[in-house]
Amino acid sequence: MESTPRCLSIDSTIQNTRRRRSSEAIHGEADLTSLKMLGELGIIKILERALGTSPQTVVGFGDDISAVRLAKNQIAVLKTDMLVGSTDIPPGMTMKQAARKAVVANVSDLAAKGIRPLAGVVALGLPAHLTERNIHEIASGLAQGRRNMVSH
Repeated sequence: MESTPRCLSIDSTIQNTRRRRSSEAIHGEADLTSLKMLGELGIIKILERALGTSPQTVVGFGDDISAVRLAKNQIAVLKTDMLVGSTDIPPGMTMKQAARKAVVANVSDLAAKGIRPLAGVVALGLPAHLTERNIHEIASGLAQGRRNMVSH
């Protein structure tokens, strides 16, 4: 009886290689894996392993939110999500619009979990060529997003 040779598609071979490399990087067996190969979950696993979690952690890394117990009946829910210019900000969007979008996106993620924010934190990674006017536009967009979210 003639046997049919087993063929693997190039795509499945590449996927298996990516999975293996990502797994190696997550478990510390490889150190030259690119961020693209690691992916977001691979990066989160490395950070989680390095930082550990506290006994007060209710929800750890890996979700849209994290949560820690403050007191017996109090939990602080933490959320951060950075907009990336090349993927999250369409051409023609102003600084003000992008800043408002950042607030809306973060508050929406919280609302999806049934959480109403009490405060916010702003973290910016900005190129050096921006001007003071750009910072005022960003501040205005953040304030507009906050006002919109508080009124709902």
